[in-house]
Amino acid sequence: MAALDRHRVALWAVLGLCLAGLAATFLVALGASEVRRTGTNMVPAWERVGQATAGHPVCSLDERLPAGSGFVAIQLETDAHPAPPVRARVGLPGGRMLRGAYVRGWRKGTVRLPIPAQAHEAVGIVLCVESRGHRPVDVWGANGVIGAQYYEPRASSWYGFLGSLGDRLHQGRGSWIGGWALPLCIAFVLLAAAVAAATVVRADRAT
Repeated sequence: MAALDRHRVALWAVLGLCLAGLAATFLVALGASEVRRTGTNMVPAWERVGQATAGHPVCSLDERLPAGSGFVAIQLETDAHPAPPVRARVGLPGGRMLRGAYVRGWRKGTVRLPIPAQAHEAVGIVLCVESRGHRPVDVWGANGVIGAQYYEPRASSWYGFLGSLGDRLHQGRGSWIGGWALPLCIAFVLLAAAVAAATVVRADRAT
């Protein structure tokens, strides 16, 4: 009987450790601080869609600016050394223009260009890449559209956004999953915990 009791205690201890591990992993993930993506136009950087030079920007029409965006990441290349200063320009509906600071000393690849953060989403915007140099800056995207990913202006953790965590989890993904992203994640975690508990209870009864 003492051996059976020890076996039960061990089984329940394993279940407790598993659940504690799940909880700890979840809390650590929520507390991780980083500059998070607010959205993307889902356009891959497959080809050069234009060359930006002084006075001749490269633009994409009818884009969407996600709320809270402080940077737009775009793949850029140039043969100039050093690379010419570049910046992002966003034309809002109604004629208002948002201009970010020029970025200097950037290197070939994905470059994050600052833009003035907006509290609300804007649709139908014109996204442009401007350059001060006379040597061309290659702007990448696909089918004539700039590939753009948007990020928050500063690092943050998920703790400050628990109310909108469901929306943030599916940002930049296909619309088919929508607001179900968070419930599905929680359901899978609970299912794993339930399976572990059932296994322990079954083993306990078998003894």
